[in-house]
Amino acid sequence: MSHYSGTMLGLDAEGENILLAEQLLKCIGADPAGKAMYEEIGKLDSSYSPDVCGPLEEDDLLGISSSVEEKYSEYMEKFDDYIPGFYDEEDDEDEEESKPRADADSRLDDFCLLVKQLFGNAYVYFAHEEGNSSDDSYYRYEAVLDPSRGKKRVVNCYYSFDGGPEKEEGTEYSEYPLNAKKYKNRVIDSLIRKAESYKFDELAEKLRAYKSGPDRL
Repeated sequence: MSHYSGTMLGLDAEGENILLAEQLLKCIGADPAGKAMYEEIGKLDSSYSPDVCGPLEEDDLLGISSSVEEKYSEYMEKFDDYIPGFYDEEDDEDEEESKPRADADSRLDDFCLLVKQLFGNAYVYFAHEEGNSSDDSYYRYEAVLDPSRGKKRVVNCYYSFDGGPEKEEGTEYSEYPLNAKKYKNRVIDSLIRKAESYKFDELAEKLRAYKSGPDRL
């Protein structure tokens, strides 16, 4: 196949929370035994390395990976000169209006709030990459979320050896405030059932406590 893609989720935890972090990743659809993926694809931001990480399936329980398409589409608008027809100018107004909503509804930020409630000020690492060998194009979205500061550092990167932007031109570094909302009880109940099915009793108890915690960071 000429096209490839992969999504990964990581957590920074200490002591007994390392085991709980592995269990949480497993419950939402990530494979904590798949850390080799992180070593293989490397990272754009060399300042951070998660303690626990693994590939995340597209049908993950919390829908975190489904936000990747929004991030990709938003960033690739910048390179319409390289990819004619990717962005329809007639939809310009609608696209501009949709950006704040997409950011406000960030599932990744919501997951950061959950992690803060479960483990304290643990970092969350998220990376998605995809490429196409037929035109030598590459895209990478990488975010490190720091709930202790209420911030997320983001790296967006797109470049192509087939007439597209060079890596320096196509890489953008930015920082945003976290905009997190508490998960609804039915979502947490699903996670609790998953934890119980794996006999992750301590994690299930922490999830129950989360249901009565604060709404925002």
